Amino acid sequence: MSTRSLAVGLLFLACALGPIGGCARHVYLTPAEFLRLQGQDPELDELRVHVNRKVLVTYAKRAQADAISVTKDRVMISNDTKITDVPITRQVTGRILSIGSLSSMPLIWVNFDADKCHDLSCAYGFVLTEQDRYSLVILPKRELHEDPIAYRRYRPRRNKVEHRNRLHLQKQRSLAEINDVLAVSRRGGRRVLSIDLQFPKKTRKRISHDTDRPSGG
Repeated sequence: MSTRSLAVGLLFLACALGPIGGCARHVYLTPAEFLRLQGQDPELDELRVHVNRKVLVTYAKRAQADAISVTKDRVMISNDTKITDVPITRQVTGRILSIGSLSSMPLIWVNFDADKCHDLSCAYGFVLTEQDRYSLVILPKRELHEDPIAYRRYRPRRNKVEHRNRLHLQKQRSLAEINDVLAVSRRGGRRVLSIDLQFPKKTRKRISHDTDRPSGG
């Protein structure tokens, strides 16, 4: 058994022990859960959320001018493009900045980079869907960059089909759904995988014991 497999097995065993292991479950953020959390944290200062699957967002920046080199053999014109990858894993927590709406459905703006992002221009938008989940629908843009491209989990290698994991705006289960969300399709479109918000939830159950000794007759 590999070291990684052993570590994963021990983690599952620790979580199975309940309060002894102290592990939190990662549950989807639903409207009911969100309302209850807002009751305890009205300003949403303490609540932290994360994505249910890794998202890789890429930004392409092309040189503003062509680079020209002239030799006796040929004239070389090049325009280089710089790709910046922004991986958002399940371990990257986000803070809710604001709550808006998209086509009458609640829209949550999440900041995953507190050091660099301080407003909605660099936040990610998650809209409430008919499945009672908040799904990724808006990617932040960057100045002097092309529109961002996002992939679910990872970007395939060049020798593979690049579009397999690329997120596209689409319906999830029905054409009657109000909003499209960023997702990938599997099994000929019969399975649509979106990027949804989750949060860690730990349920603690305590049992207290007391003794009521009878005094006798």
